[in-house]
Order: sequence, then structure tokens, then C-alpha cells
Amino acid sequence: EERMNTALEGESAPGGLLYIDLDRFKQVNDSLGHSAGDDLLRRVSETLRTEVRSTDVVARIGGDEFVVWLASAGDGEEASTVAERICDALEKPVTIQGEEVFVEASVGVLSDLSTYNSADAALRDADAAMYRAKETPGHSFVVYNSSMTTRAEERLRLDTALHRAVDQNQFEPYFHPIVRLSDGALHGCEVLARWRTADGEIVSPGRFLEVAEETGLIGPIGHQVIRKACRIRQNLKQQHGQALQLALSGNFSRKEFFRPETCDFVAEVLREYDIEPAQFTMEITERSVGASNETDRETIQALKDLGVRIEIDDFGTGHSSLHSLLQFPADGVKFDKEITAQLDLSERGDALVHSVVEMADRLSLTATAEGIENEHQLARLRSLGCAYGQGYLFTRPVPGPALGDLLESPPWTSYWPPESAGNDG
Repeated sequence: EERMNTALEGESAPGGLLYIDLDRFKQVNDSLGHSAGDDLLRRVSETLRTEVRSTDVVARIGGDEFVVWLASAGDGEEASTVAERICDALEKPVTIQGEEVFVEASVGVLSDLSTYNSADAALRDADAAMYRAKETPGHSFVVYNSSMTTRAEERLRLDTALHRAVDQNQFEPYFHPIVRLSDGALHGCEVLARWRTADGEIVSPGRFLEVAEETGLIGPIGHQVIRKACRIRQNLKQQHGQALQLALSGNFSRKEFFRPETCDFVAEVLREYDIEPAQFTMEITERSVGASNETDRETIQALKDLGVRIEIDDFGTGHSSLHSLLQFPADGVKFDKEITAQLDLSERGDALVHSVVEMADRLSLTATAEGIENEHQLARLRSLGCAYGQGYLFTRPVPGPALGDLLESPPWTSYWPPESAGNDG
């Protein structure tokens, strides 16, 4: 910052700035340990230094964030050229403690610092561009424009609003039915978080989930939603009889799933709302599974001892699906909606879905298909023996008060002939 401020106060061209954030560093740190994370930071530092000139400055400013100040950015395109070169270099896998690790980067680029009078202002805007790169699929680096500062200010306001919403208990569950494909019975529901603001607006997770994860609010939000969902289930059992079986599935981020406190929380809600452990599924995305350390394995074992089901969500979208099945003690897989969509595209796509379902069966895992949107997909999944499915063909997610109506009159029963229709309990 001192060197940048000196340059910004001088008469010579002050160059450009790159703000770099490693996309998967936390996963490496959490799964392989802090010493592996330190090794990775050293490897990244070496890579950055080899991609810039001796007159440029490379700094690690905290955690997994780096800054490169280009003492001279030439014609304004040089900053983007260097950013692209750095992204390409960091995309190559590295071996850390015997594990092959993929660590990509998101980079915010300031190609011209001539309008800035302080390093602090430049870092703020480069940081905003970096966040835009994170949010834009297929873009490893993004060049700053003034609209990004406005977006950063909006994120700050959202952060404040989320803290207030947690304190005021504004998060509630929506339920997305999971249907048994053999006969159309309602097996259970995936519990999804919705934010009901003070004025009654319903906010979907796409607008707040990323910020909630970054700020650590994802845990309190998830706890609120799961408790309310379990309470709704308990009330439905009282209304429809104790014989009612309605499994619940909850999504957990990697950070939450592997916290030892999460096992205590799940045990508490199962006991409080009289839920059989086998009727509660914890979903974790395939991308979040990764390699596990000793603490992770102890947490997984505690969950298995508790008796809850564990399912790999978004299966088929990560770097190593087969490896995750071998290393992670899952009870089922939920394959991503993009895989379900392949049933409509080609014979090869059909064969892909067939292979996933057959593999799950051979490994004694239940297979659930996400994103069922038409009758052709449903018919093909049934013929392949896929156990469960969910999607807009059946219904969109519904709020708690509407769940009772689904139990009494499921809108999807017309897709099954009367002789095959059933009830899961």
C-alpha cells in the first residue's frame, strides 16, 4: 500500500492492479489440514512471482487473497493479459501431501489506476471486480467498472439485513416433494430455505445463500429452517396419524456438515420432534465431499452412529464422482438435473443416465433424480429402475401450510395408472 500510494501521488503512470482469490482453498484447508493449506499458499506465491516482472509487487493480504500491483500497465491491456496468464497457470493441478488438488482463481482487474488517489480505494474496486468474477460462470477474471461498486454496497446492505433476519426468525421451510417412482407415493420432502421479509416478500436462496455462506450465517439459517420443518412434520403426524411416514432431507454446506456441533444439533431435533433417524437425510454436494481429515472422519462416523441417511447431492458435476463414492460412506446419490435432462437429448445421454442408476444399484445406493420436467423423463427413469425423483413435473416447492394438501391429494398421481399407485406409509 505504501508503494502504491507513493506511485499514485507521483507523476509517472501508476500501472494496474489484480485482486486474486483462490476458489477452492478452504476445501483444501478443511480436508487436508492447515499445513497442506500453507504448502498450497507457498506454491501459489511461487506461481504468481514467475508470471510477473521483477518490478511488479506481489502481496498476500490475508487468507487466500493475493494482490499484484503492476508498476506499469502499458497500454491498459497488459493487466488483462497478466490476469489471463495467472489464471491459466493456477488452473493446472498441483500435488499437495500426495493428493492432486485443483485450485482455480477469481481475479478482479483494474487496468488503469490514473483516476485513483489512494491504494485503499483501488483495492476496494479491484475486490468488487473479483467478486463479480466469482459470480460469473466461465470467467476467471473480470475488469472493473463503476457498477461493481454499487453491487458491493448492495452486498453490504444484504449482509446487514441477513443478520437482522436471523435475529427476527424470518427464515422458513418450503418443501419439495420426493416421489417414489415405482408407484407415485410421496416418500418425503427436501427442505428448502426461504426468507420472508418483514413486509411479507418471499426471497429465494439464490439471492442470499452466497452471502450467508461467506458471513457464516448459513448455519443459524439452516437451524431455523430445519427446526420449523420438523415442527410442521410433527403437526402433520398428529393430524394424519402416527403411521404417517414423511422423510425429510436437508442440505448442508461442507463447513456445516463437518462441524462436530452439527451432529449434536441433528440429534437434538430428532429427539425433540420424535423423528426416526432413518427418516432424516443429510445432503452434501459432491463438490463439497473432497478428501477428509481425521476430524471429518470422526464427524461422519458420529452421524452414521446416529442413524441418519447421508446422500451425495448434485452427483455427476464434480471432478471425481467415482472417487467420492469410494471414499465417502453415502447411503444414496441424487444426480443433478443436468443429467436428468440428458434423457431428452440423445441416445448417449440416455445411456449416461442408465449407467448412473445401474452403478448406484450395484453399490447398494438409492438413486434420486432431480429436475424431472416432463413425462418422457419420468417414464424412462421408471423403466431404468430409478428409486426416487423430484421436479416441477410433480409440483414446485410449497410452503408448510400447503404440505397437508399434498398428503391428501398429490397432484402427480395422474402419471401413474391406478393399479401401480401406492402410498409410502
